[in-house]
Amino acid sequence: MTPQEIKDSCVVKAKDFPNGIPECGTDALRFALLSYMLQSSINLDVKRVVGYKEFCNKLWNINKFALGNFPEGFTPHPEGLKGVEADLSLADKWILTRLNKVVLSTNQCFESYNFGQMTQGLFDFWQKELAAVYLESIKPVMRKDSV
Repeated sequence: MTPQEIKDSCVVKAKDFPNGIPECGTDALRFALLSYMLQSSINLDVKRVVGYKEFCNKLWNINKFALGNFPEGFTPHPEGLKGVEADLSLADKWILTRLNKVVLSTNQCFESYNFGQMTQGLFDFWQKELAAVYLESIKPVMRKDSV
C-alpha cells in the first residue's frame, strides 16, 4: 500500500471502530476467511469478522437454549430418530429435512473445496432456518410444557 492508502485506511478504521477493533476470536476469523473463498481475492473486512463473531455467539446461545430445555435425566432414544418419529411435529420434520439438505450440501462443498458456498449454506441454515424459523416456532410449545 502507498503511504496515502495507509493513511486513508487508518482514518476509515478510526471512524468505523472509535474504541478499537473488538476481539473476535479465531472461530469468527476462520469462518470469515472461508466465506471469502467465493471471491478471487481477500480484502478482509473487519466488520464482516465482527458479524461472524456475533454469529458464533448465536450458535452458542442456540446450543445453550437446546441443552437447557432437555428434561432432567434425558437420554436419547436408543433407535435415534426412528424411535421418536411418531412424536415429531411438522416443524420438527421440516427442520430435519433442512438439516439433511445442508449436511449433504456441506459434504459436497467440502469435497470440492467450495468453502465459500459451504460457509454460506451453513450460515443460512443456522441463522435463517434454525434460529429465525424453527426455534421461534417451538418456543411457545416449550413454554407451554414448562407452565
